[in-house]
Amino acid sequence: QQQQQQQQQATKAVASNFGFTSSFIAVFFFSLFFFSLFFFFSLFFSLLLLLFSAKCVSGGFSATSPSFTHQAKPPNKEAMEIEDAKEVEAAQTSPPEQERQGEMQKDASDAEELFDGKAFYLDPELSEVTIRLLTRYILGYGGDTTDCLESDTDIIVTGKTPIDPGLVAWKSTVPSAKVVTVDWVQISIASGKLCTDPACFR
Repeated sequence: QQQQQQQQQATKAVASNFGFTSSFIAVFFFSLFFFSLFFFFSLFFSLLLLLFSAKCVSGGFSATSPSFTHQAKPPNKEAMEIEDAKEVEAAQTSPPEQERQGEMQKDASDAEELFDGKAFYLDPELSEVTIRLLTRYILGYGGDTTDCLESDTDIIVTGKTPIDPGLVAWKSTVPSAKVVTVDWVQISIASGKLCTDPACFR
């Protein structure tokens, strides 16, 4: 009986030791799990912070984060081609025409209605710059421009010598219309009255 009691005590001791060991192992692995989890998240946020700092130093976020960086717009190729064409046209303009254009660029804000009630037709074969300037000053001095020849057209501005046969034929149907040079417009503006110089008529 004494031996049996000793065996029971030994069994209880082993069971107690096993329970303590199991509890210790469980606590150890539980602590190891939470420590690993904490270490993983710390490493993850450290890497994010490092990437954020690197992007800020190198020039900001990409186009998906416009509030942190300004992405330069690509140059407008079409606008650049138009500017280049204008520069080429200006370079090819003859010196007399450049001088005439410079003389025409006067302030028309205080001008009288020099061309009041007159409809102008500008020859499409004139340079784009000349047509633009003529239109500006004709409108500024009270005149108007038309895109096609009409019965109420008063003045036709052309640079051709002699004038186009088709224009001659049209003028025969509207005798009151005058065919003049670009100089006629410039001289009229400079003198403040309609030019009467025969050299400016066609």
